[in-house]
Amino acid sequence: MKKILNYFSWFKKSNSIQSQGFGGYEIEIIPGEKNVLYVAFSGVGDLKNPTVPFEWKQSLSRTGEGAHIILIKDNLRQWYTNPNGQKLVATAVSNYIKDNQIENTLALGMSMGGYGAVVFSSLIEFNSVVALSTRECVGKASTFDQRNRALMKNIVNGPQSHIENLINPRTRYCFISSADQVDDLMHFIRLTKSCPQSHFFLARGNHNLGHEMIVRGTMQPFLKWLLNSCLEVPPKGISAAKGNVLRIADHLQKSKEKNIDFTTWKEKFLDVYTNEIPLFLLHNSVQLAVENSERLIAYPLPAYTFISAEWVDPYLAFGWYLPDEKGVWSKGHWHVLNGQLTDRGMNNYQIRIQMEVFFPKQCGDVIPISFFQAGKLTKTINVERKKKTIFASLPLLPDENYLINVSIHTPHADFPSRSHNNNDYREVGVYLKGFVVLHDA
Repeated sequence: MKKILNYFSWFKKSNSIQSQGFGGYEIEIIPGEKNVLYVAFSGVGDLKNPTVPFEWKQSLSRTGEGAHIILIKDNLRQWYTNPNGQKLVATAVSNYIKDNQIENTLALGMSMGGYGAVVFSSLIEFNSVVALSTRECVGKASTFDQRNRALMKNIVNGPQSHIENLINPRTRYCFISSADQVDDLMHFIRLTKSCPQSHFFLARGNHNLGHEMIVRGTMQPFLKWLLNSCLEVPPKGISAAKGNVLRIADHLQKSKEKNIDFTTWKEKFLDVYTNEIPLFLLHNSVQLAVENSERLIAYPLPAYTFISAEWVDPYLAFGWYLPDEKGVWSKGHWHVLNGQLTDRGMNNYQIRIQMEVFFPKQCGDVIPISFFQAGKLTKTINVERKKKTIFASLPLLPDENYLINVSIHTPHADFPSRSHNNNDYREVGVYLKGFVVLHDA
């Protein structure tokens, strides 16, 4: 303990970034000037990489505006429940708060990091905790969630296995999850019941809400909202949790199923508006339209929802190969995306498309890609060879039925076999990773 106290006494006088290991944990500190501290807990990272990275460093450094920043990671990937070094980290952070006369503290993290923020809030009295896409329970208690099962087996059951045992009554808690990820939604409904005094918000799209905001182009306002303890009006596409989505989540929890069959949907959820329906249940809306002999123009398309590889197939018209787990390759020179907007009567619809561009050997260092709507050129972008992933943003022109139809032209498309000496004779131009529709209210 004396070693820790000496370390942080020395660090208080240092202006440099320093890191230190404590058992299964590691921390990095970025000194600030204000009496504000942000403590960021890392997520699980890439499981193929044995090293857990520090997360939030760049984002908090840009947005923190002179605040102190402490980054913490769990190198054991046990959702911050392993006692090996846990209390030492808590003591080190508490001493730093005292030594620097910190008055306002906020802990945050996403997924495993969100759980970690709550775990350490039971050891350190933070003013606020913001947990994104977090589990409500870990280890054997979370058998309904099949993600990361190998890691869950390493977590010893105990008081830290459930978030309800970790809540500090003097701390403000905010939980934010995606309504479109069934496991996240089932943890979320459990949180609303076990921690009713907390504040709850729902977003759309990815489990990784940080990536979700990046593809929307709204990461900075989102992060500022988080760092203000979610006290202001939430950014577009995020809302206070209430109503039909929670009713759907409650049904899923009670039924112990991860889907709702069509008969049950008709019996219990006919009053749910299409733009409220989670992505994994949108098929029921389509089934209902077929049963009612309604004219189906295209698959329902909600706004502020990143349509990733998992969900992109219904929005692919002609000009695409079969999607894989990360995206879908274009086929030929023309490729069409379509859908029917569920958010009606809004202003200034836009689409933001994430994709990688295939550069054949014979092409130059810049490739033009064009986008058309209603047969007219909407936008052309010039993509440089050195850029692997790009975002293309363009205005959307829905018709009177709110149908959108975007054609992508890639005249450079070619066989990878010609450039890479392999057996891939598909004619590819771009690799679509997903897209999101945005609008003004």
